[in-house]
This record gives sequence, structure tokens and C-alpha cells, in this order.
Amino acid sequence: MVLSSSYKIASRFFLFFLLILVYGNIFAQNDDDNLRGRHLYRPHKVIKQKKKNDQEKPPHETEKVEDSSQENYKFKRDSLELRKKYIQDSIKIREKFIRDSIAERRRFVRDSIIARQAFVRDSIMRRKRILDSLNLLKDELPRLLDASLKTTKDHFIIHSNKVKIIGDSILSNYTYITLPTAFNKPYTPWKSIINLSDNPIQFFADSRKKTITSIKTPFFDCTYDYFKGSKIVRINESSIIVSNKSKRYYKEPFDSVFFDNRGRVIKIKRYAQMFLATSNYQKGSPLFNYLSQVKQFSYNSRNQISKYSVVYFKDQWRKNETRVVQKIVDYSITSAGNTYKIVVKHEPENKFADGTQTYEFDNQYNLKSYSLKNTAGTENIKTIIELNEKGYVSRYVYKENGGVNRTLLIKYNFDNPRAKHKYELIYCTFGDDGISYYQKNATTNKSRTRDKMTLEWSDWK
Repeated sequence: MVLSSSYKIASRFFLFFLLILVYGNIFAQNDDDNLRGRHLYRPHKVIKQKKKNDQEKPPHETEKVEDSSQENYKFKRDSLELRKKYIQDSIKIREKFIRDSIAERRRFVRDSIIARQAFVRDSIMRRKRILDSLNLLKDELPRLLDASLKTTKDHFIIHSNKVKIIGDSILSNYTYITLPTAFNKPYTPWKSIINLSDNPIQFFADSRKKTITSIKTPFFDCTYDYFKGSKIVRINESSIIVSNKSKRYYKEPFDSVFFDNRGRVIKIKRYAQMFLATSNYQKGSPLFNYLSQVKQFSYNSRNQISKYSVVYFKDQWRKNETRVVQKIVDYSITSAGNTYKIVVKHEPENKFADGTQTYEFDNQYNLKSYSLKNTAGTENIKTIIELNEKGYVSRYVYKENGGVNRTLLIKYNFDNPRAKHKYELIYCTFGDDGISYYQKNATTNKSRTRDKMTLEWSDWK
């Protein structure tokens, strides 16, 4: 047992020794290779080896190398040529783009200039047309407005302003002064204003014939036809429904207005064209025409009306009915400064309606007073007009035979936007002692009285 164990130990030791020897030999060979320089970097030896290898190369391999170099050179040359051509093409494209851009810009500028010239030309033509229209209206409107007002209204126009062009597209207002016959109106009943550049008026003109064909205002609505070089104008007014003996008629008034060489109205013939009226108040079949009025005008050297005559005919209801003169009224008008006098004479004579009317104005054509004396001596009245700070009538004072018997107060509600009425008419009745004891509000239909002892007013009832 002892020998066997010793044998095992010895055999193991021997194997271990052999392994050491083998391993040591391997390392010794590696060291020898390192010492011999197998793993050292020697570039001169490599170069020499390469030269030696080059010398040892056969001739056909050398030609291959040279061919490769030529191919490289050709490739580089072709690349340069392609690049040069690309650059040239790029330059040409860029030059063409620039030329096209310049041409396009020039074309745009030229088109813009042409469009601008056309716009300016059209603007000039448009402004010229507007100015021509305004000049036509400025020249023709006062004549037609004067004729239309004298046709549709029975009052005297003693003064009217000239229509002017404001800026390049606006007409000034048409203001005219009349001699009123009613003295119970608010504001300024003797002064009327027609706005020529806003909604209150509408008019149409024929630019080719240079005439106004229609005018619509708050005072009248008329169309116009022209004859004999515009010295005769037919004015067609709005239609109305009239009745006689329970029979309805459709009436279309129209007037033939005659002008003198200065454009003043000298005669107006007023006609009526009668039609049957349908059940729904529309125009039916035509019946006949008849003459209803003839107005004649004369003027003094100051271009003011000096005489005015009206012939009234009775209305006709049948075609063959005889024309009958109802009455003739002549007015003679004189003026001295701001005072105008009208002598009225009726035919047949009417002493209660005939007489003298006197109007007094201030320098701004504000009416101060009106007086009437009839031929019969029964009317001797005078009305004094008082104005407020806005220039509107604040009170009418009615005098009869030298004494005040009543007044009319006009209360304006300008400071109260919620007021139901823009103004209120309040009549005041005076006693013999000159004190007012009774007031009647004609607008609200309320009244109040004053105590004669305390002079205190009662509430409005």
C-alpha cells in the first residue's frame, strides 16, 4: 500500500515536470521569434520588398497598372468636362431665369402702368360725368322746382337761393321764402328747405337730352316732358281718387308750364285727366280731360313777382259738360325794403276776402309780423311772430282791432328724447283785462284754467 501511494505521487510529479518542459519550450520559441525581429516594424525592409516585388512583376502586370492610370486620368478628365458643362448649363439656365424674370417684371410694370392709366382715365371720365350731371342739376333744378311749387302750391315765392356745387359731388340746399297765409305752424313756415343731396329728394335725368325727367320731394312728386326747346314743360303730378254722387273717379292732374326767355314762369295751365276707378281703386278706362286752372305771372325790374292772377274753373264730371269760370283772383305785389304788400281782388267781388295783406321781414328773411285789412272793414288783424334762440317760432300773438285776444305758444321738446311729441301747440285765451285765464293744448287735447283771485293755474286735464 505504501509503494503504490509513493508510485502515484512520483508519477504525478513526473507528468507535472514534463508539462513544465513543454510549456517552457513554447515560450522559448516565442521569445526567439521576438528576438529575431519577426514582430518588429521595419518600413525600409517593406519598401525594399515592394521594390523587389515590382521588379519581379511580369511586363503584362505593369501595363495593367499604366492602363489603370490612364483610365483614372480619362475619368477625371470626363468628370471635369461634365462638371464644366454642368456649370455652363447652370449659368445658361440662371441667365435665362434672370432674363425671364426681368421680362416678366417689365411686363408686370407695363401692365400695371396701363391698368393705372385706364383707372385714372375712367376716374376722370367718371368725375366728368358726375360734374356734368351736377351742372345740369344746378342749372335746371331751380327752374323746375320753382315751376313745380307754383303749380302745386298757392303761395308766393319772393326769394330763392342759387344752387351751388359743394366739393365735387354735393349740391347745396334749395331754400325759398314764401308769403304764408296760415299762422299756426311751428318752426319757420315762411322758409322751406329742400335737401338736394340726401334721401328727402330723388330725381332722374336724361344725360343725352340734358333734361330732368322726374323729381320727388316731401312737397311734390312730378315727372316732366319738354316741348319747343324746353320753353314749355308738361308736369305730371301724382294721381288721386275723387268722388261725385257716390261715383269714384281716378284723376291724373297735369300742367303745361310756359317759360319766358329768362327761364321765369309766365303761365300755368292746369288740367285733369279723368278715368273710371275700379272697385280696388285702380285706374280704369279713360273718360275725358278738362281745364281746371290758369295762372299768370308778371315780374318787376328786380325779378320779383309784381302780378299774379288765377282763373278757377268748376270741376267737370262729364265729357260734354260746359266749362264754367268759378272765380278770378288778382294779386298785386309791391315791396319796399323788407316789407311786402299784396292787394287781393276777387271777381266776382268779395269784400270780405278782398283787401291788403302786409308782411314784414328782417334782414335774414325772418317774418316779424303779418297784418290784414279787408275791404269790408270787418277784418283788421295783426299777427306778431316771436322766435326762440334756434330761430323757430315760439309764439304767435294775435291782435284784433288793436287788442290781444289770444296767443299760440309752441313748446319744443328738443331736450327730451323720450317725449311723445316733438312740439306742442298751446292756445291761450285772454280776458278783457289782458290776462290769460284759459289754455288749451291742441296736441294733447288737455286744458287748464287760472283762478282769477290767486292767478294760479290748475292741473292739465
